[in-house]
Amino acid sequence: MDNKFSGINVSAVTFTGLSLPYHRKIALIMSLAIWSGFVYLFVMFTDAVRVNIDIEEMALAAISAMLLNYIFGKAFFMARMAEWLVKRTPLGILYQQDKRVLNQAKAECLSIANRVKFMDYLEYSKINPAIRSKESAVVMAHQRKGDLQDWIKNVRNLKLLANLIYQMYLAELILQNEQDHYETP
Repeated sequence: MDNKFSGINVSAVTFTGLSLPYHRKIALIMSLAIWSGFVYLFVMFTDAVRVNIDIEEMALAAISAMLLNYIFGKAFFMARMAEWLVKRTPLGILYQQDKRVLNQAKAECLSIANRVKFMDYLEYSKINPAIRSKESAVVMAHQRKGDLQDWIKNVRNLKLLANLIYQMYLAELILQNEQDHYETP
């Protein structure tokens, strides 16, 4: 036993920190509430502009300034403001956190896949039969083809790779525990 899997980052391979569906629903509801509030404020502002001529002139000046900024700066102010707001809404923050967790998992899985050939560890299936599953065979086939990096761009495929690595980690952990058990006097 060469302990190739015992030193892995288990948190990364098990997607620790990934949001749950109910977290996403709550974040979506809160984000919609925030956007609704901004729409309400915009409607109130446009109503105020219609009533007051001074505000109307200020709004026209602001729109002109945004247009000039777009022409000379190649960036539309409202689009940048919307992007800024999206990144700071609960759903945007959750998305960024999930993306970080998935990138960490992808990096860890690819690091392991580049160090080992999964086919060499099929003997671990005597301890953990999940290693010989159909999904694991698909992962091994993609590793053999050499297209694992492209294949795991789909999150479901990344999950299959991470599961295979985790199952091998568990088998190696059991082997290590048995070895420690028999070595202790």
